[in-house]
Amino acid sequence: MSSRYPVEPFERQAATYDRSVFSAVGFPHAGYGEILDETVRRSNARSGMDILDLGVGTGNLAQRFADIGCNLWGIDYSSNM
Repeated sequence: MSSRYPVEPFERQAATYDRSVFSAVGFPHAGYGEILDETVRRSNARSGMDILDLGVGTGNLAQRFADIGCNLWGIDYSSNM
């Protein structure tokens, strides 16, 4: 697939992304887990709800929706993510 946006940086980041965002202290990832939790809370998601995650990355947000029983569909620009 041809794109004007380079996918390589995302492909390289995939292996270490989760470790880096969950251990971040400052901007831009400080509080990453709490932000994901707040996103789910504000969505009023409930078991059986259909969720579309565009830019699913490593699945951190999608996993939170799955944990409460949502049906998930997702895609990401990077196959490694």
